[in-house]
Amino acid sequence: MPINPQYSEINFIKSAGEKKESVQVSCRLDVPTESVLKVISLSVAAHAVPDGSGEEPKLSGKAIFCLCYEDAEGSLKKYECKKDFFVSFDITAEQKLTDVRVKAEKTEYDTSGVNLSVSALLSVFASVTEKVSANYLSGGDGIIVNGTEREITKNYGAVFGAFPVTEEFELPYPVKAVLTHKAEMTITSVQCGVGSVIIDGEVIITALVLSNAENGAIIKECKNIPVRIDAEYEEAMPVFMPTASAFVKSFKTDVTVDETNGKSTVEVSLSVGYEVSAFSSDNILIATDAFSKTENVSLEYGEIEFIKPCGERFEREKQTVKVALGTLSASDEVICLYNDYAEVVSFKAEGDALEVALAYTADAIIKGENGYRTERIMSPAIVKLNEFNSLGELSVSALAFESDFKKVSGDELEISFTVALHICGKERATERYIKSVRADGEKQTENSGFSVYIALSGEDLWSLSKRLNVCPDELTEGNKDLKFPLSGDERIVVYRKR
Repeated sequence: MPINPQYSEINFIKSAGEKKESVQVSCRLDVPTESVLKVISLSVAAHAVPDGSGEEPKLSGKAIFCLCYEDAEGSLKKYECKKDFFVSFDITAEQKLTDVRVKAEKTEYDTSGVNLSVSALLSVFASVTEKVSANYLSGGDGIIVNGTEREITKNYGAVFGAFPVTEEFELPYPVKAVLTHKAEMTITSVQCGVGSVIIDGEVIITALVLSNAENGAIIKECKNIPVRIDAEYEEAMPVFMPTASAFVKSFKTDVTVDETNGKSTVEVSLSVGYEVSAFSSDNILIATDAFSKTENVSLEYGEIEFIKPCGERFEREKQTVKVALGTLSASDEVICLYNDYAEVVSFKAEGDALEVALAYTADAIIKGENGYRTERIMSPAIVKLNEFNSLGELSVSALAFESDFKKVSGDELEISFTVALHICGKERATERYIKSVRADGEKQTENSGFSVYIALSGEDLWSLSKRLNVCPDELTEGNKDLKFPLSGDERIVVYRKR
């Protein structure tokens, strides 16, 4: 009988690498330059998400500048400004941007104009994925197919959203002003529910607060707000594997002072943006060989490359480093550390351990004879995780917070901070499959009612069936005592219907 092969579609997600683009963002403040005596601190928080408003693949983002300065009268003040930005990437229509990260490479302020202006050089990173489809031989009439089961990972796509967070807490002193503040989201666990992906984590808030007490001290306040985000994800099931990332989109603080007891109430409102994906594993039969009992056939093979997520881990480690500040004088006082940041320099997994090398930076707020100033602190740090089961090919990101210090000598500080690590694992794999079958003419068939064949040593059921041009089921039915692989001493009987 003529062959009639049937094909099925298989879909994979393929990694197309990572893209990086730089963008300069600037903002002119409503602050006359002549009113600024000294800039104490300048920071920028930025985020970006894929923009689906047009055909061109791009990201839309927002940069929030926070400036603390001393005015001409010697008072400390804060000013914030926001600036939207867009970044275009050179990718194809079939590719998608995911896992977007924004890093501020450099921040500057300019006092040459009438009004103060600030700028930041941002590096925007995005992973690029591509959906790859293939038609593979799955069966058909007049054709016998041999295949092996493969675990295929299905990606249901990324879902973006935002989650509001509000919190209120009390400070035991009167607040004159919040000089600068920042909020960061760290994830502790991700799991799939029915129709949702659940993210657990904390929003870590750090603020420099100017007290309204007699000494007018700058006080560093840190608050951790537990957050649970139930992100709607229609396809999700509890057995699926999820991935997630989160960032703070907007952040606002309002302070109310109770004059009767001298305490302050701080109300925090912010929006947490998130990106979630879900993956499931299905077993499918991939054809590795095929033949026809009546036709000579030619097989064309294809190969497809794909990525498979292996899970995520969220770890927290306390670190201690020592840093010498060469500019400290005897009268200088280090008030606090701010703008703490940890960048992953390198990492290596050996055996059951993972070692991550970090570059830690922070701004030290120093009070001296001429008022306040800021000095940048930089130090390497090493995080070692034991009992670490490999997750395949890794990517690691870090977040530093809860920085504190103590003076150990004249100009040396011992700094402690917490680092949160987000470790993602994936595997790269290739799959070979039959993508087409072509008939090349009729076979010469055996006319006898039955035949006896001598086995070849090491043969398995499929190789024997193909050599004898018999269905595997027919062979085992007529030779029930066969044990594979064959030794070569067996006699194989083939019965043919006439």
